[in-house]
Amino acid sequence: MRHRPPVTHISVLGILLPLPLRWLLEQYAANQAFWVNIPFGTITLLFVAFWIGLVIQDLYNKDSWLHKYWRDWNRLFDVHTLHSEHVRDDPERVAVYVLLKFIRKIRGGELVVTVVPSYKGASPFVTHKEVQLNSAAFEDRKLTICTLRVPRPHKLAIHSLWGETIGGVTLEQGQQSVTPQSKNLVSIAVRGGWRRQKFDFMVDFLHADRLNESYVYLQREDDILFDVRDRYGNG
Repeated sequence: MRHRPPVTHISVLGILLPLPLRWLLEQYAANQAFWVNIPFGTITLLFVAFWIGLVIQDLYNKDSWLHKYWRDWNRLFDVHTLHSEHVRDDPERVAVYVLLKFIRKIRGGELVVTVVPSYKGASPFVTHKEVQLNSAAFEDRKLTICTLRVPRPHKLAIHSLWGETIGGVTLEQGQQSVTPQSKNLVSIAVRGGWRRQKFDFMVDFLHADRLNESYVYLQREDDILFDVRDRYGNG
């Protein structure tokens, strides 16, 4: 047999009681003169200035929510692979590859690969530039950043070059040779409409001398220990 719960009016009073109290407080506050002396205009200006200051601070902080939202909004590609590969075809070489996957459809865009050497006296140079870039969404694009020679006895030595071209016995006009034991910042910039995205990484040719030029150390942008962009600017 069910027991009927006791009847109580506490819950009803708890709901109705605040209503007259709120009305009394509103009437009391409406008849007070101190409201006139509160500088609501000044408070509003201070509040707006505070939020503007927060926004300006976030603009200078690359890890802020504003920068993260802007990067996601402007994202044109993902970097799926960044690696070096030993190519045994003739001429034998080591190549550094980057595999991009475009996440948006791009029409009439631009793709530029720039190298910024860290050694003294060197200037940035462009190794790859593609204007009128047309790409479908989720299309892959493989870029060859540089090729390094692998010296072998009784084999003609080729030049280690930046860019897509495989080095030959002679250095052709306009070709940029790889400097042994150097660190270089590589920047891949893609523009699609009003959106722009960059991906930076460091190529460090460790122990790259005449005996062995096949050692290369790659650092993604999150792992770069120093940024040589400060030397030449972001242009």
